[in-house]
Amino acid sequence: MELIAVSLIIFLYFFFALFRKRLEKFIPFRFCAICYSVSLTLIALFLLDASNLFEVDPVLISILMGGSVVGIMYRLEKYFKDNKLRNFWIVRIGFVVLAILFSYYLLNRKWDNLMLVVILIIFGITFAFIFSKQIEQSTKKSNKLFGKIGKDLENCCD
Repeated sequence: MELIAVSLIIFLYFFFALFRKRLEKFIPFRFCAICYSVSLTLIALFLLDASNLFEVDPVLISILMGGSVVGIMYRLEKYFKDNKLRNFWIVRIGFVVLAILFSYYLLNRKWDNLMLVVILIIFGITFAFIFSKQIEQSTKKSNKLFGKIGKDLENCCD
């Protein structure tokens, strides 16, 4: 199954990369060919496993989920930088923790816990959009309060 997964990723990558211009007419935003390839392969493998048509090694699905989480996090970071938003470190740690819980509960089919995590994610996104002005003002205060620690947390990957 792992060779099928890798082959599908390679095929989808070339498909998305070569037909990007045509596909962008139907997709309203720029996309990353490798991100789409890995994500679609992940979804396909999960659906095959969940439908009991094929037994898929959960380690393979987990690896693809981890790659997807990192890809989404980098996309979020780019959004924060492009919009000059601060304190991405709060989003980074929150997103990673929720994504780990989401992946774990999904793979172990713990639906009640999974729904709780989904609700937390939706609540977090809604909260961020509704209170974005207040968050920006409070981050200016927290930057003064945290000083160097805040900068270290913000730039943990640099």
